[in-house]
Amino acid sequence: MRAPPGREVMSVSQLTAKIIASLEKSFPAVWVQGEVGDFVGHSSGHWYFNLKDDKAQLRAVMFKFVNRLLRFKPEEGMEVLCRGRVSGYAPRGVYQLNVEWMEPRGLGALYLEFEQLKEKLGKEGLFDPARKRPIPSPLKRIAIITSGDGAALQDMLRILRERDPGIEVLIVPSAVQGPGAAQELARAVELANRPGIAAPPDRRPLEAIVIGRGGGSLEDLWAFNDEVLARAIAASRIPVISAVGHEVDFTIADFVADLRAPTPTAAAEIVAAGREQRGQLLGHQLHRMRSAVARRYEDAAFALDSLGSRLRDPGRAVLDLMMRADELHERTRRAMLAAARIGARAVEAQGRALKAHDPRTRHLLMAARLDGLGSRITSAGMARAQRGYHRLETSGARLSALSPESTLARGFSITRDAAGRVVRDASAVAVGDDLELVLWRGGLDTTVKKIREGGKGNG
Repeated sequence: MRAPPGREVMSVSQLTAKIIASLEKSFPAVWVQGEVGDFVGHSSGHWYFNLKDDKAQLRAVMFKFVNRLLRFKPEEGMEVLCRGRVSGYAPRGVYQLNVEWMEPRGLGALYLEFEQLKEKLGKEGLFDPARKRPIPSPLKRIAIITSGDGAALQDMLRILRERDPGIEVLIVPSAVQGPGAAQELARAVELANRPGIAAPPDRRPLEAIVIGRGGGSLEDLWAFNDEVLARAIAASRIPVISAVGHEVDFTIADFVADLRAPTPTAAAEIVAAGREQRGQLLGHQLHRMRSAVARRYEDAAFALDSLGSRLRDPGRAVLDLMMRADELHERTRRAMLAAARIGARAVEAQGRALKAHDPRTRHLLMAARLDGLGSRITSAGMARAQRGYHRLETSGARLSALSPESTLARGFSITRDAAGRVVRDASAVAVGDDLELVLWRGGLDTTVKKIREGGKGNG
């Protein structure tokens, strides 16, 4: 069936495709907060759920290649913060949020606070490798600041007894999470630096401080991201080893400390090792850290490739995921620089190369060019319409000027005989005939008294 002239007719699939494309262009990257509802973990590994508040709900999907990177699984009623793109599912004609990142509500603010504090202290030089001091070797007396009843302390003491029982350990118990924990940890660092404790007259001086705790969530480790603790570590006259969480957990304390150990047990191994062994051990720990980070990158790259192959417009999806990859890259680069001071130049060069080849610049230029072309097309269309309207007005004026009414208004008249026929020739009437003269306003009845012969228009 052909469309009527001048009318654009689209199929349902064409209209749906245009609507989805418009949604993806208008909402390429949004943060949405809501409550998880109707959660379904499909056998394919994809998650389907609703994000809702008290007034509305939004359909959402998180593909397996993305959700495998999360450390938690959402549950019914959980408040979450999601980052993603608004898109659609054409077969059902519905719009949805394609979630690319998810975190429990409240962690978004913590991440922002973490980044802001890290930037502030970094500008002040607290992370500068030049101010970090080497750990003495061999160590004979150390202080451990952690929870007095935590598993991390027992693991460290066990390793020290097994590897070097001659090391004297001063335990300074402190809260490691919850309100006031950061201030208590800072006071413990200051306490360990007091002359009567750091260098008693009857004992060997303290040669290193180990501060840390076992793994946990970002909120559990938050005390080690406090500015008060960071400045206390920076002001310590005794070298500080930070041992917080797991290999992939990084805190402000890690960046400020003289040495970062991937875990509390790794810190005990470093303390008990000799100079040569310590170098080998640090190399081994660095390898473990790099392997853990590499696994993260492999998962992210796999998710990027998989999403790119499934999206109708992979360019926008690639840009969104590249921004996330850029963030992960930058965080990893800075963490490895502060932790091991190895490979910093290579990582920095890779970061510059990645930014130099970032396709977003080309995307922005093309978008600007398309905007310019759209404006030109609109202007040309308006100009053409104005020209047509002007021609229409001119033609109308000409037609109006040629109309009988306009002719009569200029002083002309129409002559009709008794039968109503228009008289165009004087020879068509005779003396004594009755005639009707039609004027612009009104008319006249008259009788022919005399006939004058002559050419056209002869008065």
